[in-house]
Amino acid sequence: MRGEANGEEEQRRNHLREDAAAEEEEEGQRQRAQRAARPASGQQRMAVGGGAAMRSVGYVGKHRLSAAIARLDQELQSLQDELNELETMEPASAACQEVITSTEGKPDPLLPVTSGPENASWERWFQRVRSSRSNKWWASKGSDFS
Repeated sequence: MRGEANGEEEQRRNHLREDAAAEEEEEGQRQRAQRAARPASGQQRMAVGGGAAMRSVGYVGKHRLSAAIARLDQELQSLQDELNELETMEPASAACQEVITSTEGKPDPLLPVTSGPENASWERWFQRVRSSRSNKWWASKGSDFS
């Protein structure tokens, strides 16, 4: 009798060990499936839903996320300040009218006052060649100097 009791107890222990091993194996498979389902940090997965491509980004650290939010808040604040400044400015057409009235009667300092050349001797360099022996040579070459 005693041997039978020991045999049953040993069978029960083996059965419990097998159950524990099976549970551990199932838990390991479950964890592997969860790891495969979620993207690693920094990976991006493209999923198509409803005809539009949606992007799901992997896990991002708290500090990176808070830094990105702070940067966006700063950009939002600078854009708001710029909008407020633009609202208080006078229209550009008024500023253009002021420039036109202040420069209307004054001559342009970069343009010459005289309509012709200041030195008449320079004019000969820009005139056509009159007649010379070289004129025939240029004409035979198809030049515009003749």
